[in-house]
Amino acid sequence: MLTALDAQTGAQRWALNFSDWYGPSAGDSTRLQCIPDSWTNPAIGGDGIVYIGGEDGLSYALQDKNDNGVLEDSHAEITSFNMSFGAQGSPAIAPDLLATTSCRGLHVFLQFEGSYAFN
Repeated sequence: MLTALDAQTGAQRWALNFSDWYGPSAGDSTRLQCIPDSWTNPAIGGDGIVYIGGEDGLSYALQDKNDNGVLEDSHAEITSFNMSFGAQGSPAIAPDLLATTSCRGLHVFLQFEGSYAFN
């Protein structure tokens, strides 16, 4: 479970349960073993979007746009990019740029219409 807290009060802003992952990370095989952590450290953009990568091979962008305490797919508050391999290292954020790494590559996203959402 990933939980976002209010920095001033410590109150929960939202929480998200991810599906359990079993076995080797995405893309791992007996010939290629990366064995990353289950999750990367999250990175939070100045616009409040939380970026995190998982051993499921997905890099996520999360934001409670309507501030109702629930992340909803129907409001595009949970978006992801399939890296096909487990995430390795925290996402990096710079002006107009987001970079994520998998066990097999670097993925760079340029800002598009004010958001780094992957969809």
